[in-house]
Order: sequence, then C-alpha cells, then structure tokens
Amino acid sequence: MRSSPRTPRGLTTIEVLVALTLLSGGVLATLSVHATVSAMTTRVHRRRQLAVHLTSTLDSLRASPCAAIAAGASTTPAGRIAWRVAKVPGAATVTATATPTGGHTYRAETVLPCP
Repeated sequence: MRSSPRTPRGLTTIEVLVALTLLSGGVLATLSVHATVSAMTTRVHRRRQLAVHLTSTLDSLRASPCAAIAAGASTTPAGRIAWRVAKVPGAATVTATATPTGGHTYRAETVLPCP
C-alpha cells in the first residue's frame, strides 16, 4: 500500500505570528505618521492665525494718524505679537515680532509714511 502525499491545510503558528507582527508594524507606522502630521498641522494653523492677526494690527496702524502710532503688544491663543515704533521725520518705522505659542519668534519691519 502506498501512502498519498499530504497536502498542507491552513497556516502554521509561525506564519500567523509573522503576519501579525508585520501588520502591527504597519499600524504603528501609520499612527506615528498621523501624530506627526497632526502636530505639524497645529503649528501651521497657529502661524496662520498669528499672521492674520499681525496683518490686521499693521493695517490698523497704517490707518491711524502718525501722532497716534505707538508701541504695543497683543496676545491671542495662537501666540503673542509685539511692536515698537521709531518715528523719523515723515515716517514711522514699525518693528513687529510674532511668537506663536510654543514656537519660534518671527520679525517684520515696515515703514509707514507720515504726511
């Protein structure tokens, strides 16, 4: 009597463990990328809010009479803006610093004409 060759059925425990390990690694990598992208999106959103606030502040200073332009500061949930004013004949130089919450400080300078 001759025995027939056995055909394998199903998966071995080792194959299942390897598959689960690879799947777990992929899930962890995806979660890591998600966390990084989420943090970057939050930082960009804060910078954008601060840039809008800074633009609004500078527009307000431009609309003010030259004698009324003075140094100041403003704080929002997105961060802090501070500005200094140096008046020279016929103009006012405004130096602004914007610091996002938990971020790096940015500086901008503009000259406002004073007729």
